[in-house]
Amino acid sequence: MSKNNTMNVLDNLFKLIWTLAFVNILWLLFSLLGVFIFGVFPATVAALSTMRKMVLEGDVDFSIWKHFTRTYKREFLHSNMLGLGLGLVGAVLYFNYTLMHDPSIYTPFYVPFAFYFIVVLYATILIWVFNLYVHYELKWFRYIKYAVIIGIGKLHYTFMMLVFAFSLVFLSLEFPSLLLFFTVSAIAIFQTWISLHVFQKIDTHTVRHE
Repeated sequence: MSKNNTMNVLDNLFKLIWTLAFVNILWLLFSLLGVFIFGVFPATVAALSTMRKMVLEGDVDFSIWKHFTRTYKREFLHSNMLGLGLGLVGAVLYFNYTLMHDPSIYTPFYVPFAFYFIVVLYATILIWVFNLYVHYELKWFRYIKYAVIIGIGKLHYTFMMLVFAFSLVFLSLEFPSLLLFFTVSAIAIFQTWISLHVFQKIDTHTVRHE
């Protein structure tokens, strides 16, 4: 490898590290700006949108600050409607979990199986729905519908995304500095890379059959 090629590789590597750190810090700041409850969903959409732009263009030669803040403002309302709706479903699932493990309440043997099946579907939706949101313009119920269809149809990718996210979160609990600089952005770019691969295949297949 020539000296110029080595320098280009190092330059791109440092750009990637800087971008991941910057996007992660922006995600934290803008999540807190919305008192987390109202900030986390638009911040997540903005982070995914930034990563999508970077992966599609193959470079980071654009204003990350402008793209992130513009996306955050534009998607604040709609992303919160989607995210808070899913959050409400999660709260209901947690409430049912506590009831299911209450020794004073009789629980039929089949209820835990049904419950954990729903939890798996819910986790699948969470993995895919915001990636769909930043890539397509759809009606709300279609985001949920396609998140389930793609999540189950591409189960190996769903599994990879879940394992990567849980592994990185676990690692971040051991090394908290990762939470500040890399955890969210690393999960975002990994999910973006996989989801774009899947979406491009779907788009190509759709065009061929039109």
